[in-house]
Amino acid sequence: SDLCTIAQEILGKTLASNDIETLYWFYDELGFSPEVITMLLEYCVSLGKRNMKYIEKVALTWHENNIKTMDQAQSYITNASSRNTYVATLAKLFGITERKFSKSEYAYIERWRDTFKMSTDMVSLAYDYCVLSANKLSFPYINTILERWAEQGIRTIAEAEKDHESFRRSQSESRDISTKTDGISDIEKQFMNNYNE
Repeated sequence: SDLCTIAQEILGKTLASNDIETLYWFYDELGFSPEVITMLLEYCVSLGKRNMKYIEKVALTWHENNIKTMDQAQSYITNASSRNTYVATLAKLFGITERKFSKSEYAYIERWRDTFKMSTDMVSLAYDYCVLSANKLSFPYINTILERWAEQGIRTIAEAEKDHESFRRSQSESRDISTKTDGISDIEKQFMNNYNE
């Protein structure tokens, strides 16, 4: 009864009988303590979601992730909040405001955040380089840049800018060599390649 009273205060409405049954289900079937259920309700309300069907989906996600304690719930909430901020920042950066990211776009973003461990500032820089080169937003192009930085342990803007300048210079030198070797016989080109190696 205490949990029902608290739930009504959090949700700002009188609970229907099926809502109360859902709360009991969280407790009896999912094994959530009243404290974890309270955190679940507060979290959903913070997202602007008061519908019990939505709350039930989040509860199932928590259950699938073996979230049972308040510490585990808090850790999940903190990580989810961080992820939401990351995604919202990139949506604004890319000018994607009229729609949500597609599944493939979201998969790229998760890779940048969780696998490559790249900050939104690093993604922003990679986006700038992408637009300068391709004249458009390209998730695969940005991914290639960020993957290169991740492999090389590049984590700061200064390191990335230095790497980009070095990469640009090497590309320019390759084009110069290619231009200079136009009209040179294959044997001479082979000799030059061997010499450069």
